[in-house]
Amino acid sequence: MSEIAVVTERRKYFTVVTLAEYLDLSERYIRDLVKSKEIPSYTFGRMRRISPEDVDSWLQTRRDRSRA
Repeated sequence: MSEIAVVTERRKYFTVVTLAEYLDLSERYIRDLVKSKEIPSYTFGRMRRISPEDVDSWLQTRRDRSRA
């Protein structure tokens, strides 16, 4: 009987800086989105991180608004 290996890709969390670079937006704009809770973020110690899944969800919401 053969085994099937399931590989799940784990994407790294963004920082404000890396998300700004990824989306080609200003760091200030990303900080404003985080502060207004439009994009959820998480604090680990003194470090703030943003989940790639939350970014995907936010982008999908923006796309849906554009189409309406």
